[in-house]
Amino acid sequence: MKKNRIKDSISYRVFSVVNGIFLTLLALLCVIPFVHILAVSFSDAASTAANSVGLLPVGFHLDAFQTVLTDATVYRAFGITLLRMVLGTAWSMLLTISAAYPLSFSKKDFFGRQFFVIIFFVSMLFSGGIIPYYILIKDLRLINTIGALVLGGVPVGNMIILMNFFRMLPSAVLESAFLDGASHFQVLIKIYLPMSKPSIATLSLLCLVGHWNDWFSGLIYMKDMDMYPLQTYIYNALQKTGTYTDAVTGIAGAPRQAINAALIVLSIIPVIVVFPLLQRHIKDGMVLGAVKE
Repeated sequence: MKKNRIKDSISYRVFSVVNGIFLTLLALLCVIPFVHILAVSFSDAASTAANSVGLLPVGFHLDAFQTVLTDATVYRAFGITLLRMVLGTAWSMLLTISAAYPLSFSKKDFFGRQFFVIIFFVSMLFSGGIIPYYILIKDLRLINTIGALVLGGVPVGNMIILMNFFRMLPSAVLESAFLDGASHFQVLIKIYLPMSKPSIATLSLLCLVGHWNDWFSGLIYMKDMDMYPLQTYIYNALQKTGTYTDAVTGIAGAPRQAINAALIVLSIIPVIVVFPLLQRHIKDGMVLGAVKE
């Protein structure tokens, strides 16, 4: 009854209306730029060059997409990004799981646990910075290699989520496994990981998206443009420093703005398709590991 009274009150109705208007405006601020980029990518050369395209295409054309999809450099950058996503996610999850499993035990079962938790937490707040990491990558001779894009430290935020998820698993299962003579490696592989699929799948997806969207690493560690991942390649095109847009504009007749817009649209499509399909699983996986009981 009390809940119904709150919902029927004038203040609650006013809040609902204001909240709905605010969220609608916020959603429009997120959607409108993408709609504009989409319109530019489908507009003709004259309208795009004159900056007269708004939210709808002017003089519908596919020249920009034809130019992008027929260029081998785009496919090479896309392939590097896919390789980076696979290797980088595997490496990140290996570090995450390796750190989360021992830290999921209590102080009594793991001497020094609190010390390592503090070390990880401090590293999440403060880091050495880009320059020391660049020197490390350079000393390892990984500059201009896929290893510079793949290797990285423990993602502490993901580790904390997975650690809390491990701590939520029934302790009786773990005790029974140890009584039967199972090792820690067997417990992790045969018990913890199968029972943690929702959380692991969610964190893996977040790692994949992180590698997909990252452009800065490629700009720093790749000296050869042929080794650029897709997002770094798009950034290079947007900055008008690359040879790609200059070379193809004269061939296809598509203006630089339309080609850049087509590149952006093609790079956003995978994320737009994947996230709505897996939204429920992402939410469940994050909630399961984010609450400590």
